[in-house]
Amino acid sequence: MTLKMMIILEQSPFWASHTDYWIAGILSILGIGVSAFGLYYSIKAFSEAKLAKNAANQAGIVVKTQEIVMELERISNSCQLDENVNFQQCTVTFNDISARVYGILGMYKSDEEIKEEIQLIQDNLASIKTSLDTANKSNPSSPFNDNAIAPAILENYVYNITAPHFTNLIGSLSKLKGMLNSRLIKNS
Repeated sequence: MTLKMMIILEQSPFWASHTDYWIAGILSILGIGVSAFGLYYSIKAFSEAKLAKNAANQAGIVVKTQEIVMELERISNSCQLDENVNFQQCTVTFNDISARVYGILGMYKSDEEIKEEIQLIQDNLASIKTSLDTANKSNPSSPFNDNAIAPAILENYVYNITAPHFTNLIGSLSKLKGMLNSRLIKNS
């Protein structure tokens, strides 16, 4: 190399004469660009996954609420008593209904929106229990018959004493179904 060439190389910018510098620079810029796109799409995928999770949770709540509404309908149908129901049949029906109802009410015990209706349902169940206790004490074959009623009057006695309370329970369950359905409509 001559002195003249060395002076020219010395005076020209480094990047102007070295292609390896340009290749490394271009690859670095491309790497930054690819990383930026990767970061953008990973953040976008994360936010979409979060939205999908929230949608799945909401769908799960909707499905569970629909199942509860259908169960409340089945319970309401179980509250329809036969006029000739005897004390044991009525007690079995009451025990079945109260277990199913309390299972549902337990899920909503902290729900302020339907707290009053839950209390009304619990009061209805307590009224049915009280009327069953009264029917049991009035039964001539019961060991608790302090004030036994004549057998002719007892023909539909269990039905007559418990049916109004079961009817009130049906009304309260229907109101709760309506409240849950309106919540579903609001949230959809």
